[in-house]
Amino acid sequence: MQTHSNFEKYLGYLNEIVNREKMERFYNLRLPTFQFFKAINKYGQEVLSKSVVDVVGLEKLENALPVLTELKNEISELKSSNLSVLYKSTINQITDYIIYEMSISEVDDMYRQFFDLLRENKQALINEKKIKQAEEKQRQAEEAERIAAKKKKEKYNQLVQEKNSASTEVHFYHLTIEFSSMNGYENSEKLAKECDDKYRILKKLREEKEEQQKREEKERIEKKNQELKPIRERIAKYQGCISTGFNHTVGLKANGRVISIGSNWASVHKEVGQCFTSGWRNIVAVSANSYCTVGLKADGTVVAIGENDYGQCNTNDWHNIVAISAGSFHTVGLKADGTVVVIGNNSDGKYNTNDWRDIVAISAGLFFTVGLKSDGTVVVTGNDFNTSGWRDIVAVSATNSNIVGLKSDGTVVAIGDNSWGVCNTNELKDIVAISSLSNTVGLKADGTVVVVGRNDFGQCNTSSWHDIVAISSGNNYTVGLKADGTVVAVGINEHGECNVSDWRNIGPVDKERLKKGGCFIATACYGDYHAPEVLVLRAYRDEQLLTHWLGRAFVKFYYFVSPPLARLIEKSDKAKDFIRKYFLNHIIKRIKREY
Repeated sequence: MQTHSNFEKYLGYLNEIVNREKMERFYNLRLPTFQFFKAINKYGQEVLSKSVVDVVGLEKLENALPVLTELKNEISELKSSNLSVLYKSTINQITDYIIYEMSISEVDDMYRQFFDLLRENKQALINEKKIKQAEEKQRQAEEAERIAAKKKKEKYNQLVQEKNSASTEVHFYHLTIEFSSMNGYENSEKLAKECDDKYRILKKLREEKEEQQKREEKERIEKKNQELKPIRERIAKYQGCISTGFNHTVGLKANGRVISIGSNWASVHKEVGQCFTSGWRNIVAVSANSYCTVGLKADGTVVAIGENDYGQCNTNDWHNIVAISAGSFHTVGLKADGTVVVIGNNSDGKYNTNDWRDIVAISAGLFFTVGLKSDGTVVVTGNDFNTSGWRDIVAVSATNSNIVGLKSDGTVVAIGDNSWGVCNTNELKDIVAISSLSNTVGLKADGTVVVVGRNDFGQCNTSSWHDIVAISSGNNYTVGLKADGTVVAVGINEHGECNVSDWRNIGPVDKERLKKGGCFIATACYGDYHAPEVLVLRAYRDEQLLTHWLGRAFVKFYYFVSPPLARLIEKSDKAKDFIRKYFLNHIIKRIKREY
């Protein structure tokens, strides 16, 4: 097509028209020219807003007539072309030329032809674009379908390979889901069923194996429990015979008295007297923590001494108590009916135990209380420790930020802050008693002791201990009670809390004797209810005097008159020596000789 070359010729002619005096016809035709521009813009075509030439002359228009005639003829041919850039680059040129060589009617005819051309080609372009878009969309859809089919095939083949090598329940379960999701593709339904059948078989085998393992584990626990239970019961009477606080140690003597050593201070400027227990009598268990000491009496009442900022020592109205536990800011008591009482800092209700029932053991932490139920489960109040999964627990011990539980099979569980490794109890085995504070201490069935946690003061160095029947974990020190009534300790000794090497006769108290009476005068003279001399007199009473009515009458009279005499004798060392030397020693010697 010659259109582009003709336009170039035309532009050359127009450049020669420079006569400024003959502009009248151009101005007369301004209106239709602008209407033409406006119409073209209406159809969305890009047009030039300025004429190609600034001035137009008429002298050499005859030179442009052949080109005009050719352009007119080519206008009709544009209908079959793609128009490409013609609308963009030549609209003004065509319009300007037509304006100068045609009459108004001719220009209007040209406009109409051109507008028709624009409309036809615009719609043709729109249709062509839609067709191309539809074709592209179809192509993309077909390509996506092809890719999806390819991926599905690849997935199917991969799943078939996995099925051939699968061996676990989880794998077959996964394959069942994957084959089922393929909506019947090839043999996917059949393969899904095969995988499901295999999964169910393996699941049943696993469940049977787990049940067998549970039975075996239950039998193992029961067997271990039967092995350890007698030992726990044998040493149970020693629990509560020693206890440790932050920097003081408390021991219960067999005569129901209490000995304490260590600091009597809560701070540099505050003496609270947690070791002032020498005046206590008829005590059957002790518990220490932080800066207070608590004692359980044979009659079920409780005494306490030490820091009392939160009323934690106000236990005077407690009755029917069978176990005690001292916390840092509160004191806990277990009643004979399995309920629990708490006194101390309870401003926000964090120690509420009112709804607790069937409790058999207690332990007080820093800001929480732990209870062991008769079914072997554990309850906690005052903290969010989750012990709901604990089972078969036979003892509990609470620290500032931990809870330790002893299981019936001799293993130990722990929860809470493990910064110093106090919860690393997985390796502990054959444990029959536990205690925890800055460390977790375990008493083994063979009488040895293991300790986990920090050891910066040697508090874990218990490997040489033996014949231990009770333990207590202090603040960076560890104390153990031996079967012979002596006490050992390792760890920090800043306040003398480990100076227990001279302690003797630490051990359980005969509660019935304290309740009903005993060899009061002999005990006062020899200073210990379990002294060998007192044991001889008690045996003579039980085996000789109580076997006939006259002896029983004498014992009854003795129990009536001896308690006040014994209290007087206890106050005088001279009286003790005199009675031992001139009366009791001779009587005991004769009993040994004759019986």
